Amino acid sequence: MQITASGAGQTGGRSVPMSPGRVGGIGAGLAWDGSLMEKAKVYTGVPDVCLRFIGIARAPGFTNPHAHARMRRERPFISSSFSAGILEHHMNRAIFAAALAALHGSVLAFQPFPTPTTPPTAPPPTTPEPDPYAPSTVEVLRAEAARLIGSVKNLDSQRFLIGTSYLPMHGDRELWFRKEPREVLTAEEYAALPEEKKPGFEKRVFTEKDYFYTKYGSPLAYTRAVDLLCEHLGGGETPLRGKRLLDFGYGTIGHLRLFASIGMDCVGVDVDPFLRALYEGTGDTGVVPGLPLANETLPDGKVTLVHGRWPADPKVAAEVGGGFDVILSKNTLKNGYINPEKPVDKRMLVDLGVSNEEFVRKTAAALKPGGLFMIYNICPAQKSEPEAWIPWADGRCPFPREVLDAAGFEIIVFDKDDDEAIRAVGKALEWDQGEKPMELEADLFATYTIVRKRAAEKK
Repeated sequence: MQITASGAGQTGGRSVPMSPGRVGGIGAGLAWDGSLMEKAKVYTGVPDVCLRFIGIARAPGFTNPHAHARMRRERPFISSSFSAGILEHHMNRAIFAAALAALHGSVLAFQPFPTPTTPPTAPPPTTPEPDPYAPSTVEVLRAEAARLIGSVKNLDSQRFLIGTSYLPMHGDRELWFRKEPREVLTAEEYAALPEEKKPGFEKRVFTEKDYFYTKYGSPLAYTRAVDLLCEHLGGGETPLRGKRLLDFGYGTIGHLRLFASIGMDCVGVDVDPFLRALYEGTGDTGVVPGLPLANETLPDGKVTLVHGRWPADPKVAAEVGGGFDVILSKNTLKNGYINPEKPVDKRMLVDLGVSNEEFVRKTAAALKPGGLFMIYNICPAQKSEPEAWIPWADGRCPFPREVLDAAGFEIIVFDKDDDEAIRAVGKALEWDQGEKPMELEADLFATYTIVRKRAAEKK
């Protein structure tokens, strides 16, 4: 064992290795500076020569005491002046002195000597302990709502945000994934599988943040679209209450529960099997109690989730139903996803399963007369290099005016710029902060289109 030390507060505290072959016992390899020897003498009264014998160097430049002439002269003195018992007594006191002196101003560094043939095994990585005082995801959403509420105009938009105070908290959820063929199962579904069908599945755990944010971020990114819907549904105090809404490509359940808490009947449809498994828990869907506000309790709402290709799949279309007051799509029906201007990986696109014209006709059929179809898209800046083109940066309406008109829609707003408003939302949601802050002015844009189904067919 080689033991080295550097004096605390010393300039260039030196390490003085000692050869175990020259001085045996515990003293082999102890190397100290002169200040330590003085401390050891004061604390224990051990003679200088004993301290030097175990390897405490008197002088900072003393690098090899065994080659030093004085040491060679004094070594016979040690053997002739002390009996074996006295020497052992002083040696024990010197070892104690070394430890005590280290506690009063030195740092010991223990290194293996000689170097072992097998390198030490690195300790396994440790998972940091969660901060018990960190806010839950629901608490984060409430803080986001507090920053947003002053920017919305309509009372139902404010109630939508107030609903975050009544969102239920959720624990972790265990899901099982298989890549080929792609499948996502709940823990109960996986446990029920026959053993021969379980290979290929991998367990993943999803937190409360995953529950509300999924892959798409805060559900309160819908806030601006909610305020616009209130305006175009006639404004007033309760434009959303009692309305039936379909969200195409819903992506996360949070905003649907907020809609339901102000008395809406909400249906979310999405093709992602992950969402079906994530929201299979008790209480995720069904009746959502109305907000118990100070002056009134709002009527109960409802959340229904349907998974599959709408309207292409007749079974899914039947489950979704019709008679909607609003069909809303945020960040799904982008021109770049539906009509890409450049060749891209098909996995980046949205496959409607039907032609654009058929999709618009089916959308109109699912609406009540006078119902609204709204497309709201938030986009980053497009890449300047042609080969780096990204489809999600093209947020224009994917359906031409003439296609919308032919399906029986009256165009209210078409591809309207909403950059300033969405940047205010981004600021409130702190998208310009964190590990990867967004440059809101240079990299955040929004466009929306709102059309209304005519009360009677155009002649």
